[in-house]
Amino acid sequence: MDALARVFASRGRYERAQRLARLGNGPLARLPGPLSGWTEMRELPEVPERSFRDWWAERDAVDGAARGAAGPDAAAPTS
Repeated sequence: MDALARVFASRGRYERAQRLARLGNGPLARLPGPLSGWTEMRELPEVPERSFRDWWAERDAVDGAARGAAGPDAAAPTS
C-alpha cells in the first residue's frame, strides 16, 4: 500500500505506471514462476492504449484548432 501511495502521489510516477501496465496486455499478462498459479486463475481487464488524460488533450487540441479555424470573431457556441 505504501508503494501504491507513492505512485499515486506523483503525476509522473502515475503516468509511468500506466505505460508499464500496458505491457501487461501482451506476453507479460501471465507471470512466470511461483506467481504463475495466480495469473492462470485471474484475468485483469486490459489497459487501454490511450489514457483518459491523453484522449482529453487530443480532444482539446482538435476543438481548439476548429475554433481557431473559425477565426477570432466567431461567436462562441451557446447552450
